[in-house]
Order: sequence, then C-alpha cells, then structure tokens
Amino acid sequence: MTNAILQTLHLMEIHLSWALRKAPSIVELERDTMRELKGHYKEIHDASFSPDGKYLASGSNDKTIRIWDVNSGKEIHKMSHKRTVQSVQFSHDGRMIVSGSADRMVAIWDVILGKRLKVFDKHKDEVYRARFSPDDKFIVSGSADKTIRIWDVESGEQLKIYKDLDMVYDVKYFSDGKTIVSCGMGTTICLWD
Repeated sequence: MTNAILQTLHLMEIHLSWALRKAPSIVELERDTMRELKGHYKEIHDASFSPDGKYLASGSNDKTIRIWDVNSGKEIHKMSHKRTVQSVQFSHDGRMIVSGSADRMVAIWDVILGKRLKVFDKHKDEVYRARFSPDDKFIVSGSADKTIRIWDVESGEQLKIYKDLDMVYDVKYFSDGKTIVSCGMGTTICLWD
C-alpha cells in the first residue's frame, strides 16, 4: 500500500487544540455569543454547518448526533450511536450527514427525517473521522485501527482500504475528489490517491 502514498511530510510538531464544551456556540467575529444550543449533556467532539447555513449538526460523548435549526436554536432531531460520536459532516447537497463513532461504525443519516440510512461496519476500532467526497458519492473514514477506508454511498460497499502506521485521527478529500489527506498519532501527513 505504500505506492498509494503520493507524498509524506515529516513534521516536528503538530499542535491541534479544541475546546470540549457542553453547548456548541455560534459566535460572531467579536466573540460575542449569538446563541447557545443546549441539549448534549457530555462533551461535544465535532460540529458541522449545512451548506445553506440553516442547520448545525453536533456529535457528542453522550452518543448522540443532534441537528439544530440555526435561526431558532431549536433541536430538530436527535440520533444515536452505541458509543461516542467523534465526527459529523453534512453532504454537499445538505440532504445527508455522515458520522464516525467509537462504536467502530460510520453511518449516513437523512437530515429531514432524522433516520439512519446506512451503516458501514468494517473498522476494527473506533472511527475518528468520516467525510463525504466533493460529489457525495463516496465516504472516507479514518480509525484507531490504523486504516483509511473508502466507501460507496449508494451501494454501501467498501471500495478501498489503506493501511497506515498509526491511528488515523483525521481524513479529508481534496477538491479534486481523488486525493485524500490523512494525519494521526504519528508525525507525518499522508496524501493518498
């Protein structure tokens, strides 16, 4: 699988920080809180705006994904995994959310209905990140099992598996939809084709 690595960047240090808060806040540039969205009762790991900015999805240690109406601040849907929700992202058309969880699953959810559409369950350890491709046809996921997996959204089939040397904390598609960047516990950033 090393031929799949296009380039490896060795870094002395990567400083990543995030604040684990019990209520996600929508904040203006002046850092004044516009609205607090309350519902989660444990730390929040990820949040994502819908492409039109009307909705916000959040994933938490309380094992839930919550969809919020940004204007009213009201919770619209609450969906559940069996363990901590590590990541959430809206599809580019805004109709679906992909989530990654400590229950080793990647799931796709219908935004309007608040229902699970598909589950991808081949990871052997918790999933830290799951992201849609730019055309929403594929999902890439990264896991503590040291793999990056590519999934077909329509069929649910696992298309590719890349093996990394370390746990994979983050994965993203480049805008071309072909290249994937990953980073994790190690000191390298990998680009995959």
